[in-house]
Amino acid sequence: MNPKPQQIEPPIVELVICAQFAHLPRLTTGHYGLFWKELGEEWVDSLDGSLIEDRFEVFGKGSLPFQMDEAIRLTPLNVPGRIMFVHKNKDLLLQIQGTRFLLNWRKSDKEYPSYDRLKAEFQILYGLFEGFCKNHKVGELLINQWELTYVDSFPKDQLWKSPNQWGQILPGIFAKLLSADDLNLRLDQRAAQWSFEITPERGRLHLNAHSAMIAGALQETLLLTMTARGPVSKKDKSSHQQGLDLGHETILNAFKRLVDPDLIQAWGLDS
Repeated sequence: MNPKPQQIEPPIVELVICAQFAHLPRLTTGHYGLFWKELGEEWVDSLDGSLIEDRFEVFGKGSLPFQMDEAIRLTPLNVPGRIMFVHKNKDLLLQIQGTRFLLNWRKSDKEYPSYDRLKAEFQILYGLFEGFCKNHKVGELLINQWELTYVDSFPKDQLWKSPNQWGQILPGIFAKLLSADDLNLRLDQRAAQWSFEITPERGRLHLNAHSAMIAGALQETLLLTMTARGPVSKKDKSSHQQGLDLGHETILNAFKRLVDPDLIQAWGLDS
């Protein structure tokens, strides 16, 4: 019997929109403070973070599709770290480093803003940063990759009690396991990692499903992370937005194929 959801809200807990660009050689930590002032009073706090590795989707002979194999550091080691600005509503996080600009929506008591609304907010903030870099002679933003990530959480005891039941929630990822009762074995953990080309060589979709602990709570969850990423044309800046839209469509269609149809209908995602 398929699981029945105890809530009608979709399981999304985070959405990340990203532009990766060529290294800004003149960007310093001092610029972070200046840009924070330009963001305005709605961005109330800042945090430091370690650098996120540059990632490129490479195609052709000898290319490796998995994220762990595509991490490439092209910037020198003396670049400033990653800065994170926190919105007053606590649901938005803006991240900047010398090669990346990211906007995160994280689930809180606010409703999910939708991809279109978050993308519009991303475009406004990115345009502000682009103008800042030009005015302060930091360098030109030359985007080389678009990237979009969705994170969905399926908490334990709501839709599942054992990893044996993950196939009921995500039948497109977890096949039915053979019974191991006669071997005196009980399944404790399982995980899956997949990578798909968005044909023809427009990008890749990376899937990762595994057990995790919910931050701030002693509760286990099944975490599904879906990242779409692809190259941006040097001759057409609009290809970044087109790539994001392609990634969104790819992730949404894949999600509908991976998740149990009854859950998709209950969450109102079957349209």
